[in-house]
Parts: sequence; structure tokens; C-alpha cells
Amino acid sequence: FEQSVDQARGLAASVIAATLDIFVQVAAQFGVERTATGQIRSTGQLARDQNGGSVATAQYQQEVFGKLTPWLDQGGQVVVNKPGHYVRLEAVESGGLVIDDPATNGKNYQVGWDEANLKGYFRSFQVFMKK
Repeated sequence: FEQSVDQARGLAASVIAATLDIFVQVAAQFGVERTATGQIRSTGQLARDQNGGSVATAQYQQEVFGKLTPWLDQGGQVVVNKPGHYVRLEAVESGGLVIDDPATNGKNYQVGWDEANLKGYFRSFQVFMKK
């Protein structure tokens, strides 16, 4: 039974995470809209989705910089999904990520690149901007 539940969770998670509309509905109340969605493969995401394999941290870092820095530079707010949890991306820096994680670590929580890759940050992400 546990194996079946884990398999179903893995299949549904990527769809749910990428299309979760509650963020869109809440943001709309403040004149904000979702302008982009995506995902960045990581070692943690592959392990969680039971696909196996790994992603080199340098490749992961390069993809995060390439996909998300332009949105942050334009004033976008990025909601990040890692397996089982959502956080807000505050900044992308040479040493890693700066995360706003009110449920556990609080604001300005710094996550190194190796840790972010292993924990699966960016299993999916959503970018929000003012209309």
C-alpha cells in the first residue's frame, strides 16, 4: 500500500505543483498575475520522483541563474516548490539562494547550491508580477 501511495504521489506531484491555482487566485486579489511557470531538474527532485540519477550542482546553478535572475531583476516574485513545501525566492547569489520560508527557517534563509540541489528546490516555480 505504501509503495502504491508513494507512486501515486510522485505522478501527481509534478502536475499539482505546476498548475496549483490557489496562488493565482490569491495574487489576483492584489493586482498581481502569474507570468511564468517552469521547473529546474535537481538531484533532490529526481530522487523524490523516483526517477533516479543526479544533476551536477554547477549545471543546476547555471540553470537557476539563467531562468530566474531575469525575473527577479524585473521585480518578479518567485514561488518555489521543493518536494512537500513552498517558499519564496528572495535572491540568487554566487553562494546560493536566499529564501523566505515562514513555515520553518524564516526570512533571509540562505541555502548553499549543493544543499538546494540535494533538497530539490525548483521542482516547479511560478513567477508573479504586478499587472
